[in-house]
Amino acid sequence: MQSTSFYTNYLPAFYYSNVAQLSFFTPNQRKSYAEKGVEYALRTLDCSVNDISKSFSFLSLTISYAVLARFAETKEERDINIKQMFHYANEIKKASEKFGGGQTQAFAYNSLNRAYKTLADVTEKKEQRIEMLLSAADASKNYLKHASESHSGIIAAQMRLALLYEEIGILTKNNERLLEAKELLLDAIKGSLEKGYYSYAGTTYEYIARLEDRIGNHTSSAENYTKAEKNHSKSLESIEYRPLRERVREKIQYANAWNLIEKSKAYHKNEDHLKAKECYEKASEILKKIPKYNFEGFYNAAWAMLEEAELLSKQEKREEAIKQYKHTIQAFEETIHILKEASVKSKEQPEKERIEKLEKVAEVRINYCSARINLEEAIILGKKGEHSTAAEKFGIAASVFRTVCTRYKLERERKELEAIYYLCRAWESMELAEKFEEPERFDYAANLFTKASSLFIDTKLKLLASGNSAICQALDLSCKFDESTEFNIKMNLYPKVKLMLNKAASSYGKSGFENIANWALASSIYFDAIWHLIQADKELDITEKGRLLGIGSNYLKSSLELFNKAGYKNKVAEVQDRLNRVEKEESILFSALSTIKEPSISRSTVGIVAPSCPIESSQSPRLGEARQFTEEELRVTMERIERKKYELIYKDLVKEYPKVQKRECRVGIAQIGVSKTGDIMNELYEMRDSGILNLREDKINTVRLNVKKMIERAHNEEINILLFPEMTIDLNYGQCLEEIADLAKLYKMYIIPGSFHDQETKRNICMVFGPEGILWEQEKHIPAIISFGEGNRFKEGIDVSSLPRKTIICNTEYGRIAIAICRDFLDMDLRVELKNFEPPIDIILNPAFTPVTADFKAAHFDARRSIYAYCFFANVGEFGESQIYTPEKDRTERIVPAKEEGLIFKDIDLFKLRSERKKWEKEHKKEQLFIQSTR
Repeated sequence: MQSTSFYTNYLPAFYYSNVAQLSFFTPNQRKSYAEKGVEYALRTLDCSVNDISKSFSFLSLTISYAVLARFAETKEERDINIKQMFHYANEIKKASEKFGGGQTQAFAYNSLNRAYKTLADVTEKKEQRIEMLLSAADASKNYLKHASESHSGIIAAQMRLALLYEEIGILTKNNERLLEAKELLLDAIKGSLEKGYYSYAGTTYEYIARLEDRIGNHTSSAENYTKAEKNHSKSLESIEYRPLRERVREKIQYANAWNLIEKSKAYHKNEDHLKAKECYEKASEILKKIPKYNFEGFYNAAWAMLEEAELLSKQEKREEAIKQYKHTIQAFEETIHILKEASVKSKEQPEKERIEKLEKVAEVRINYCSARINLEEAIILGKKGEHSTAAEKFGIAASVFRTVCTRYKLERERKELEAIYYLCRAWESMELAEKFEEPERFDYAANLFTKASSLFIDTKLKLLASGNSAICQALDLSCKFDESTEFNIKMNLYPKVKLMLNKAASSYGKSGFENIANWALASSIYFDAIWHLIQADKELDITEKGRLLGIGSNYLKSSLELFNKAGYKNKVAEVQDRLNRVEKEESILFSALSTIKEPSISRSTVGIVAPSCPIESSQSPRLGEARQFTEEELRVTMERIERKKYELIYKDLVKEYPKVQKRECRVGIAQIGVSKTGDIMNELYEMRDSGILNLREDKINTVRLNVKKMIERAHNEEINILLFPEMTIDLNYGQCLEEIADLAKLYKMYIIPGSFHDQETKRNICMVFGPEGILWEQEKHIPAIISFGEGNRFKEGIDVSSLPRKTIICNTEYGRIAIAICRDFLDMDLRVELKNFEPPIDIILNPAFTPVTADFKAAHFDARRSIYAYCFFANVGEFGESQIYTPEKDRTERIVPAKEEGLIFKDIDLFKLRSERKKWEKEHKKEQLFIQSTR
């Protein structure tokens, strides 16, 4: 017997422990609620009479101590709370092992999940945190295997596991974990949409959008925000509570804004800064109108200004770009002030932490803008020939980029910034090389460009840096060419310079810079011309000299065309001047270095963009809030159709077949259905349609003989009502149906042959046979998903009726009887209806086919007193543990173990049952609401 004080203390314990988890309360409030949760949970332990009730207490204690550990003020206090948290989590694990599975085991894994996650959150060491998160994920996976929650509860559990995988993926920098998280979220979306849980679907799409953002798939992220927006909009149709409607409208606007932000990031990545700027501005306007996210509006307005500065830089409007970068710095400084104010006002700890992180990123953006200003100034000074000052500016920019680089945790973005650092160092070296005409500085710059090329992820930028490296090597060789007075050395250097110029042309061409590729090719041909003209200048033979001059002239003409095509007007004028001099046979001073120079692209800021930061993502939606929306959707939907989930229909056989109700009866369970091989599904059943099972035809005769034997045994024991397990007798076979009907008539017995998959209707049906024939039929409402061993799962593919689901209460000569097939009985809503039905139910028959019996034990143990009825659980013999639960203080345990076939029964005195029920209800106040699970 479950003590009333248990329920009196259990509900407050579970209430306070759950409220303590809500993030919108202050840390002190949460601690206070957790302490109350501990107080009430300890009281429930004193009045718990079995492992099931103790498990409820252990779960509440685990949750409460987890909250206390999280907000402990000292290390000592935290360690004590962590110890207590794990103590009670392990206690519930021990209690659950006695049941071998079911909801009690699910509670155990839920407790362990919370304990490990809490320890991960308070642990500073990265390795230990990863270890704890992996343990939490493992417990969460096991929880999903054993849980028999509502559909919304399972979806929420899938989402929580996905968030664990996301966190592990971030810490380990393992994208595989992020993809696992995505797969789980996609499953959650599928389940949400099937059930019409649009709030859950919208929230889950937001989670996927955040994941795609982290991976760098910004276009996909934007698409998922659009889907989130649509689902939140759809949820509004079923939400009437005004504050919730306003919150959903906020979420719709927020998803719309982040759709634009992700589009901005995609445009930014492709250096389409104008479109990025426009999207950031639109997003900013939306966010500024939402008080909760006002600070994000200012942050994104600053980003829009940064995009304009980047655009001006790419357009080589250096002076304007510098001014815009300065304005952007001011905008981010103002944003930091706004963020600090928002942090002070924020009541939610996760949001406060996010705002503080955004402050740090805003400082990084300021440093980036500072580096870009130095970079733009360096390019301007270099063009003016002020190489020393330009080199100094490039050096400063490089140092700032290096500082910014260390702030980034994601490898991709960190590598991009490091590549930019090497570009700045290369440009610094080139400026000094031009100042002092030192070949080794060009060589050093070439190596730096090569390092930058190896770090860039984007192929275009890799090739561009590689082309710059080749140009620097060509310049290095050109210096040596000019310095040498020996013809043989020049002859040796000539093909090397050509090779580097051709390599540069190839790299520029492949990276899409056709004009620069033409410049490099033109420079190569120009160098060919110079080499032939140098040879002609030294040639004494007039005929050979003329030939070399002719070749040189032709090369000059070819390079002239290419320079003209590439748009290098200064080079066109220079080459034309040299061609004119050759034709006039005037003396020319040749310099390989001045011939090549470097192209404008080598100082271009193409490819230099502010990398995105993982912290610059949307506010993570709260699961609790999503669940609240979903519950409101379901409530309103149910009110709209003005029907309950279950409709109980009263059928009076006593009037239909005039009989006198008997005072006493004997009710039995015939447990049958054991395999010989241990593989019951393949040995006894075959699947004819997807998810529709039938007994194998070659097993029917064996089953018939067994059933007949059991019915005869029951008759010998004077049993009046005999219940068989679900799916053990297949009435699709006519001979089975006829034999049971005949035996019911012969022995004047009520026979319930479990239930079967009707091939015609594709429903799971339980028929009740009496002396008069089939008395009534009961349909199964909730399809089963059954796990058999490692990885083997069967999903019942039956059709189910629409709401309300009809359950028949039949008044018979042996009392009022209700039938709940298998896991229908686990549905708390049905049990509430059975409890509140008038006139009260006397007998509940629960035929089942389930490997997990712990859930049924808990539900029947509770129902025998809460409904105050005799409960008969008849399970297939393979899994067994069929049992009779009595409301009176009868300590006799009637149970048939697994892997056995057998018969058990119980005598029922209906008059005594009804008399005791009235006393019980009077004592426990019938008006008190039926205790429902808070799950």
